Amino acid sequence: MGEPITAVILAGGESKRMGRDKASLPLRGGTTFLQRTAALAAEACDSVIVVGRDRPSDWPFAHTSFVPDDMPGLGPAGGIATALRHTPDSILAIACDMPALTAEALCWLRDAAAAYRFAPGVIGVRDDDVEPLFGIYRQSCLRPLELRLQAGRRSLQGLIAALPFALVEIPAIHRPALRNVNTPEDFADAFKT
Repeated sequence: MGEPITAVILAGGESKRMGRDKASLPLRGGTTFLQRTAALAAEACDSVIVVGRDRPSDWPFAHTSFVPDDMPGLGPAGGIATALRHTPDSILAIACDMPALTAEALCWLRDAAAAYRFAPGVIGVRDDDVEPLFGIYRQSCLRPLELRLQAGRRSLQGLIAALPFALVEIPAIHRPALRNVNTPEDFADAFKT
């Protein structure tokens, strides 16, 4: 049995470029981005936490916890720090705006982390681009992350560069899963048939 890993969906962003809340965007089948992401995350991880918003009144999944961001306004780094404080587990951090995300991609990352159990985290890389929101963060990176945030350094890229994170190349089959949407045009393009 591997280490306990909690999936953490960062859903507290302002969605400025989209012009509306991305997490609640409706998808085919009557679900939302956030619901779809939570369902996929539950297939890959022991539990699921959504950081940065309240539980919607019509939320369909009992397996999901919702926690307010302890450090609002600090972006994904603040959300990851919040998540690490709310679970004793390692976390698998993902954004809620990836229309092609698959449970298989999340399982691949979870399984890849087992080979690097002494690293403070394991981050997916594609074509030399580090993907901080497709990564495992362990409890050992919480204190360094908090110190960076207190010093005004919010960059997850900076945290990853400063600590001995393991960087793992994402297989070609899983790379499309990381596509995200930031604008109405991205959203329309992602769902063209």
